[in-house]
Amino acid sequence: MPVAEQLTGPDAVHAEGPVWSPQWGGLRWVDMLAGDVLHLDESTGRVDRWHIGTVAAALRPREFAMRHSLCQSKSPSNRMDSHT
Repeated sequence: MPVAEQLTGPDAVHAEGPVWSPQWGGLRWVDMLAGDVLHLDESTGRVDRWHIGTVAAALRPREFAMRHSLCQSKSPSNRMDSHT
């Protein structure tokens, strides 16, 4: 039976929607109520955080571009297009 392993410390207040993509080279998720996107670099174990607005609702890889992601915040005008 597989066993879950904790990879980071308590990095988010309200973590949601973990997504792994080979385009990113790691795991990304949102800290929903902080309005942040977090990225775990699998080679270093470092967690980076990008603030995008008051609420970060969802995250998904973009199919057409290498290493891009799209994150929608509460306001449609607050959108993060990431190149990393």
